[in-house]
Amino acid sequence: MSIRTGRNAPAPSETMRTTDRLIPPSPPSRGHRTAGCVWIGAGAVFLMPAVFNLAAAIRGLLG
Repeated sequence: MSIRTGRNAPAPSETMRTTDRLIPPSPPSRGHRTAGCVWIGAGAVFLMPAVFNLAAAIRGLLG
């Protein structure tokens, strides 16, 4: 739990329950959204060659 915000550290985007109400999480900042897009792009750079290599290996075995 974060001392500053009172939110759960492993799941900061979940709604927080207090004694009398629910407090919704703050929306993601522009920097977090940009970083997420960068990580998706970086993952695609490594994933796509693996997919092509797998397809080539299966084609080589079958054909």
